[in-house]
Amino acid sequence: MKPYSSVYRPLLWRALRSAWQHKMLWVFAFLAGIVQTGAITNDILRLAPNLSSQAISWQTLSNSWQVFTYKQRLFQAFFGSSDKHTITAIAAALVCVVIVGIIILTAQHLVLLHIHRTAKKKKQPGFFATLRSIRGAHLSRLFAVNALSRLSLVILMLLGMLALRGLIVNTPSFAHLYASFGIYLLIIPAAFAINAVSMLTLLHVVRENDSLHYAFQKATTFLHKHWLSVLEFSLILLLVNFLFSLFLLAGTYCIALVFLSLTAASIISSFGLVMAIFLVMGLLAISLFVLFDGFMVSFNYAAWSEFLERYEKLPAHPRSEHLVHHLHRRLTSR
Repeated sequence: MKPYSSVYRPLLWRALRSAWQHKMLWVFAFLAGIVQTGAITNDILRLAPNLSSQAISWQTLSNSWQVFTYKQRLFQAFFGSSDKHTITAIAAALVCVVIVGIIILTAQHLVLLHIHRTAKKKKQPGFFATLRSIRGAHLSRLFAVNALSRLSLVILMLLGMLALRGLIVNTPSFAHLYASFGIYLLIIPAAFAINAVSMLTLLHVVRENDSLHYAFQKATTFLHKHWLSVLEFSLILLLVNFLFSLFLLAGTYCIALVFLSLTAASIISSFGLVMAIFLVMGLLAISLFVLFDGFMVSFNYAAWSEFLERYEKLPAHPRSEHLVHHLHRRLTSR
């Protein structure tokens, strides 16, 4: 089998080219990233601190109830306390949520479909033609995959929080570290499997227009066969995402320097000029963040699309297996 350098590297380069070619989709990719960023390991790293910092206790439940009652009083003060006003406000909120959800799922389908056609070197029919081809069945399957993934992660996190809470109450202090480490050894691989299956299922649903059950079956089978390669590739994407985040940090720093310089130069002129500079720089910073996030989501989607396309045609041994085999050969040759 081919070594790591000749398998993963071309996939990453093709994913970068694909994401760069689809600049028009960056805004849609930003919306798609609300439900699935494609950065599997990044999402797990964000989950782990929440698990340790939100261990369930009676105090946290009491505080949550107090926050809920405060929001309920605020809602009644703003919309009124009558049932008619309450029902109207809830219905309006539900309509807004449904509309936003349809927009996000449509954006996700557009990005995944365009990236898949690029990976397959198919002719793109055009943005509006692709938009008209999207049906309710497509969006319902995407909604099911994203919702089940988030629900599974929430249940997993709640179970972890309950387990940590039980450890704090029922185990000696010196055993907390080892027991918590054991819980993390169970939670983190499960979260990785959920995120990986979710991403692979999304690709199967959009690429092949598969039913939800069949797409999930194909995704779990693929992960079972190539779990180590999926893990390696997700760690590589974590590193690439981190390096690109440094560019975002540098860009934000430059914007801040320009803003401070212009503000210092114009503060003696007029307050209106300062506010205009503040507004322009704020819009520039927001635009930079949206476009950067959209580019990264496009890149992650394209990377997984290329990875799935490559490994379905010609699987390769993981790099770690090559390293272990090489180390074993070096040790046994002495």
